[in-house]
Amino acid sequence: METDHTEVKNSTLIADEAAFGTNELKLMTPQGIFEDSISPTRLTRMDAIENRTTPNENANGTTELVMLNTTLQMMVRLLQRQLGTPPGTSNDNATTAQLQKTTTPDLTGTLPTYSGTESDNFAQWKTAVESMHQRCAWTEAATINARILRIRGRAAALHRTTGHLHADWTSWVTALKTEFDKPLLFCQWFAYIDARSQRENETMTDYMYTCLQRIRQASYKLSDNDVVDWLIQGVWSTNVKPMLAAFYDLRRGTIAEFLHYAQQMDKRDVEISDEKKPPAVSKSSKLSERNATEPTTTTTPNYARLPADTCARYKRKGHRAINCPDPDTRTEDEKAAAVQRRQAKSSPEGINRVTIAETSGRRIILLQASVNDTTSQALWDTGCAVTLIDEQFAQKHKFKVATDVDCVLGGPFGNSCKPTGVTQARITIGDNCATVEAKVIKNLPYKVMVGLDGRQAISFDYIEHYDHGIHTIEFIQKLEKNVRISTSSDSDTQPSLSNFVTELSTVHLLKCESIKYSKKMSSATQLKRFYEKTQDNSTTAR
Repeated sequence: METDHTEVKNSTLIADEAAFGTNELKLMTPQGIFEDSISPTRLTRMDAIENRTTPNENANGTTELVMLNTTLQMMVRLLQRQLGTPPGTSNDNATTAQLQKTTTPDLTGTLPTYSGTESDNFAQWKTAVESMHQRCAWTEAATINARILRIRGRAAALHRTTGHLHADWTSWVTALKTEFDKPLLFCQWFAYIDARSQRENETMTDYMYTCLQRIRQASYKLSDNDVVDWLIQGVWSTNVKPMLAAFYDLRRGTIAEFLHYAQQMDKRDVEISDEKKPPAVSKSSKLSERNATEPTTTTTPNYARLPADTCARYKRKGHRAINCPDPDTRTEDEKAAAVQRRQAKSSPEGINRVTIAETSGRRIILLQASVNDTTSQALWDTGCAVTLIDEQFAQKHKFKVATDVDCVLGGPFGNSCKPTGVTQARITIGDNCATVEAKVIKNLPYKVMVGLDGRQAISFDYIEHYDHGIHTIEFIQKLEKNVRISTSSDSDTQPSLSNFVTELSTVHLLKCESIKYSKKMSSATQLKRFYEKTQDNSTTAR
């Protein structure tokens, strides 16, 4: 029951009032907690907390207790306001009030987006929005707000243009479906599937399921064979495609069985990649344990070069080891070790070293030539741009060599070669003669190498005079082998014989007038006769 201040004064006096009187309690109302119309003195009698003190306490202690009592009552009033209990309600009724808490989390971020493109599925997007509307008990306004937040691209542009014409969800989603949810044309569907292929870090299983979803998105019906062909076409590895095609051709099963086989291949690839991984490095903190487990690597010793006037054998100055006057008392092992040290100190590719590639059994043909009236042999080098002469050959025959050369020649294997000089060489091959500027090179494998400048100056037909050269020698050896194979059988339609005749028709180096080649020559007797004539001509040319 609500009481006022007069009832408090007329009530039974407590000990404090009996001792110190019944002065009225005057307090300032705290701002921001109670309304101005509510006074702290207008509190229920039942909510008041009695604080009894002895008459011996002074007035200061009484004031503190009154302040504490008032503060507690204010906190009770504040709690009642938060619980929604009216100010005049008793405590019994307040405890029976039900406290209901409702939360409305924003779940629109979990919805898929829709852009209105061919790759977006309108039916799935609509189902997701309507399902969220039912589960969260959204209102019509909340559903419309969610649809606006989850549209992109062309769909968002359509909403900004004509969205104000549709007030409810049903009419708006119908307009969106009419505009964008149209069946794909066959050309669009074809391009849509053809654009999907397996990515580099994607498994075949993931790719095939994604591609299968695209294939079944349209209403066009495909057979299982066509679907499998589409799936195999987009596989990234060219080695796996024949295996997948062979498996399906042999089994002719369902698409599910084909996908199961692709899963097995993915597992096999994962196991192979795990086996190829490098061994894990030991994480032991002890250096001695890591050194015991890890293999030791040996490095090549760095040999220091001795001075020019020091003997490498006895470490004496004044002479080299090759001119050492003392006898060589080393053992065979020590001599072999010295050879290995010299090889380790020498550069694998010196600046003036010319590397010669292996000819794989081919015979290099050297031409008889005359260089400055000196008979020699020259190499008709089709891969060299300048004419080269060996330094020892030039010094031996006293060629005039100019040493002021400021150029570097590039080698065929990335190495460089600096000439020691240049000379004017008059080269004569057969009846043809020309003077060219030749570079003098150290350690040249041939005495003279005729380059592009010499080949252009010397009008010499190398193919005409030496048609039985490097290519013809290999051809004759192959010809002899095929003749043996063909003569061992009586059949003129042997596959090896047919292949040989086809290859023979592409050879243009054989220009012997005595041999009249015809593509109809396919019998073993004609091949044998042709081989004998070719062998006689090649012997004469050599």
